[in-house]
Amino acid sequence: MKIEKKYIDIINFNVVFGEEEKPMLSYFNNIIYPAFKSNFINKGKNNEYMFMDINLFEKNKNTIFLTGMLVKKTNIEIKSVLNPNKKVVSTNQNYESAPYSIFIINLKNHRMLLFKNQKGSPNLSNFSSTFKKTIKNYTTIKNNILKQTGKKPFPNAIINILGVPILESISNALKQVRKIKKLKLRFHPLNGDLNFNGLTNEIRKTVDSKTGSIIFNSPKSMEGVVEIIDESKGTVDVTMEVEYKNNAIGKIKNEAISKSVEIELFENEDYTEEVRINNKLKSILKYSEDIDSFNFENSSHNEIYDKYKGKILEFPIKRLK
Repeated sequence: MKIEKKYIDIINFNVVFGEEEKPMLSYFNNIIYPAFKSNFINKGKNNEYMFMDINLFEKNKNTIFLTGMLVKKTNIEIKSVLNPNKKVVSTNQNYESAPYSIFIINLKNHRMLLFKNQKGSPNLSNFSSTFKKTIKNYTTIKNNILKQTGKKPFPNAIINILGVPILESISNALKQVRKIKKLKLRFHPLNGDLNFNGLTNEIRKTVDSKTGSIIFNSPKSMEGVVEIIDESKGTVDVTMEVEYKNNAIGKIKNEAISKSVEIELFENEDYTEEVRINNKLKSILKYSEDIDSFNFENSSHNEIYDKYKGKILEFPIKRLK
């Protein structure tokens, strides 16, 4: 048995549906859960991504989690190696590989944990892209059937999956920055979260737009920028155009300031991979009890969850032991 240090990312799994921006759970039983279980393969140029081992877990009577894996099917090409004499020699080898990430979605507040099992495991961008394509594929197939039967089609999903920024990460990202040339905050429909900027949200709805942005040119207060981003809690997409102390120009995006939590996992290589994955899932859920940004709730979260919990209960739910 060995101890491994790993990181889990804290993410806002924000999904609403249609013109009315209905919450994710309102379509959990006929879109979200069956789409995750649909075995769709997101095929890229060199890799394939697919969701696997989708389950529902109840840790206590108040919270249900949707869990699963995002698996990347890929090939590793090796063109050179070091021989016993420490010389680089040519070779031509190919190996199939399937690095995976484990995800856990808190269905009450739609905060998500993403655990990357190894180097090359799917990241947040891979998850977001695969989920969007999975939902699009599933609703397209179902809507073709509904159209033939004269029934009302499913609405479009509005998906914005963002890392949750934290004070330490924001401050670290700005340490080598001389000045911020532009701060852009991109707004989108929220799934029960409190609006970071209520005025912007009302304007967005008045002009009938699903997204909106505020741009601050050359903000002078670095501390003020840090405070604003920290208070957004993953409800806006942040981009900063900056000038570094070495005169370089660059961009700092939301993923660079998002929260990661270090955890320790006990690995027993004598176990089967299925058992090891299950043990990792349990360990991550145990660690999650102390992560405030994963567990926080507001009255809107609770109201939505209570209203639509029955749609979750249509499916088998496992008790976490």
